[in-house]
Amino acid sequence: MDELDKAWQTMLAIMLALLGGIARLLAKKDDVRLRWGVILSELLLSAFAGTLTFLIALEGGLSGNWIGVACGIAGYGGAKTIDFIERVMKEKVGAKKTQEE
Repeated sequence: MDELDKAWQTMLAIMLALLGGIARLLAKKDDVRLRWGVILSELLLSAFAGTLTFLIALEGGLSGNWIGVACGIAGYGGAKTIDFIERVMKEKVGAKKTQEE
């Protein structure tokens, strides 16, 4: 895959993650009064989760369609997705649990 294709795939993955984050915001809009700060922070978390998922999926050899699905779901999960990735990575490298966990 050349660098231009990789850049487009990365942008698509981030957009799908953002759409996942927007879907979650719309699903919970009745529960919380949304403010711009909340919206921006949720979207930033969604984009970050989607980017991490994209990199993991690329390394795992997933097809483009599965990468898109994974990034959308990761964006919907937001901070929970990041927490999950953190737990998996700690287990992978053999990190010990702290009392906070």
